[in-house]
Amino acid sequence: MDREMEKKIQKVLEGVKDPVSNLPIVELNLVERVRYLEDRGELIIFTAFPRGGKPCLNCVGVNMLMANSVKRHLLEDFQKAFPELKISFDGDEGNES
Repeated sequence: MDREMEKKIQKVLEGVKDPVSNLPIVELNLVERVRYLEDRGELIIFTAFPRGGKPCLNCVGVNMLMANSVKRHLLEDFQKAFPELKISFDGDEGNES
């Protein structure tokens, strides 16, 4: 991946905030990496949401809501920055974004 693409991806990541703490998700390490598949015109986002032992049912629900919110914001921001690319998340291969 060229340096310009890396900078553009980093800028998008720095703009997405965690809905609970309002901190940039890059500071919280919620994205492991972003893979750019130039030949396929696709960016794949690998997330790293914490998974604990056996949390209470309410905690599971809250964690799912938070993860979905962050993913939604990531998708929206990446689609704005890269309208020509397909944006997906690890495990989403085959799903349209």
